[in-house]
Amino acid sequence: MAKYYLQEMGDMNGNGKTKVFPKLMVYSQISQEDFIKSIRSRAGIFSEGVAEGLFITMAECLTDWLSEGHTVKIEGLGTFSLSLGFTDDKGNEMEDELTDKRRIRKVEVRSVNFKPDPELLKEVQQKTTLEREMTGVKRVRIQKFSMEEKLQRTLDKIEHQGFITLQQYANLNNVNRSAASIELNAFAKDPSSGITTMGQASHKVWVKKEK
Repeated sequence: MAKYYLQEMGDMNGNGKTKVFPKLMVYSQISQEDFIKSIRSRAGIFSEGVAEGLFITMAECLTDWLSEGHTVKIEGLGTFSLSLGFTDDKGNEMEDELTDKRRIRKVEVRSVNFKPDPELLKEVQQKTTLEREMTGVKRVRIQKFSMEEKLQRTLDKIEHQGFITLQQYANLNNVNRSAASIELNAFAKDPSSGITTMGQASHKVWVKKEK
């Protein structure tokens, strides 16, 4: 039986509202070997070598067709297609067509899209019985600052105060104490961060590294 839990996603737009989503509990990832064994159990006419060969050949053909610009539809499974994007981070807005240098920007394959066959989706829905695993709602803390921003904010605090404590870092960068400990220790181990530690246990603080 498949199980799920409810996860709360914090507000990302600054309006104070949060949303709740059902999330599937993933037991494990089925490997190719597991898949082949399942095929053999359902259709004993295939040897393990034949089943594995079919998998490998299917992946190779799929790669060839997609790389040539085709979409691939497999009845009962779904449709595969390519997702493209620019190799830089300049965005997608179009400028004046005579001056827009983005016309010569490089493009790359970002991902492979998969749209399930309606019959596959219908059968999965019919066979799946969902059970809620836990009561309450699991909350996800939104990262307000990037690691680069956290480092700079921490260095500014140390420059002003001379040191920073674990709780001060947690408050400053909007993280819990466990995350604060992991991030501060990562900074201390990074020679380029400019941060090191002083003291032990509850008296431990983070200070500016002497050059």
